[in-house]
Amino acid sequence: MIATIAVRRISRVPNAPDLTELLARLDHIQRLTEKLAKVRGDTVEQVDLAARIHREIEAARLAVKPPLD
Repeated sequence: MIATIAVRRISRVPNAPDLTELLARLDHIQRLTEKLAKVRGDTVEQVDLAARIHREIEAARLAVKPPLD
């Protein structure tokens, strides 16, 4: 009896990180963080900046590990 080994062919290579995009996002996160540190007493502005930082972090994460589509 002959044993058969099935080899799964890899059809996609994971996308490489977009370092230019990542660095731009990190710069923007730093600027937003500095603004957040300066905002005192304006809860609405603090919440807005925190939401913007969150979006930038998510975008930076996608630049590091893009979806395979």
